[in-house]
Amino acid sequence: MKRCILLFSGGLDSVIAAHLLIKQNIEVIGLHFVLPFNANIGKTFKPLIDSAKLLDIQLVIHEEKEDFLEIVKKPKFGFGKNINPCIDCRIFRLKQAHKYMLEQNASFIATGEVVGQRPMSQHKRGLGIILQESGLSELLLRPLSAKLLEPTIAEKNNWVNREDFLAIEGRTRKIQLEYAKKHNLQYESPAGGCILTAKEIVPKYQDLVKHIPEYTLPDFKCLAYGRHFRLSPAFRLIIGRDQAENNYLEKLEIKSDYRIEMANITGPIGIGKGTPTAQDIQLACDLIARYSSDRKKLKTNVKVIKDGLEKIWDSTPVSPQIAEKLRMQ
Repeated sequence: MKRCILLFSGGLDSVIAAHLLIKQNIEVIGLHFVLPFNANIGKTFKPLIDSAKLLDIQLVIHEEKEDFLEIVKKPKFGFGKNINPCIDCRIFRLKQAHKYMLEQNASFIATGEVVGQRPMSQHKRGLGIILQESGLSELLLRPLSAKLLEPTIAEKNNWVNREDFLAIEGRTRKIQLEYAKKHNLQYESPAGGCILTAKEIVPKYQDLVKHIPEYTLPDFKCLAYGRHFRLSPAFRLIIGRDQAENNYLEKLEIKSDYRIEMANITGPIGIGKGTPTAQDIQLACDLIARYSSDRKKLKTNVKVIKDGLEKIWDSTPVSPQIAEKLRMQ
């Protein structure tokens, strides 16, 4: 039995790709990449794990770290509509998959990619660039569009039957949905796609690059969470929008940060980054109060923690207009 490494998201396309390979007696190892935003902060992957169990495939979860930042800072093939370096990201992940393929003594790599489904990375030219730059040559099989592409090693060597694969093209998911229904396949519902394609992350990223050109992994991770405010050229404030984001921000907090929270009631957590003036700290406290249940009070107390030392500040919640003016849109 031949072994294959499949880039596995748990979504519709990768589940179908796994099913097509399993039907041809291929041992599938699902390799799932986690963006740095979600790495090491306690997020669970239950739907993904359940999806792999239903298919009876081995699952490996790889959390990306500092090396991923290089393709965001200097993407060879540029960004998509926002800050999504899709082609560079795909090449990067396939190179990682190739290393894992060799470690696991697998014979080829597969993905759930569909010709023409994504505007930047899945048109035929993009697929060709990814194939060439990743160095995989004929090792990469795309079962959902295999009949539209050149035969791979797996097909040429008769490890799989090309005729049992599909010829899907375009953005519609009609064929995939019919296939999943016919074979009673369970898959994870889309959750908005990669966060790097979201337009709301762009001003946060532009501000980060402007003020900290050599930003680090903790700086980058924080882009995914909370409301972001630029209080001065030297100070940025991130405020959690709910308890889950409070928890994540706590885990992303580093020694040089200022932690700002309500003194006497439960409320949002703020993480301040930079070297603030006293005026910056006062404004940060007033913003925290604005997003707490004390927002309508004339005065409240806010706690600032730095280097293990706590100080209580008298605070007046800012108006919604001031908050929106300072917030990165």
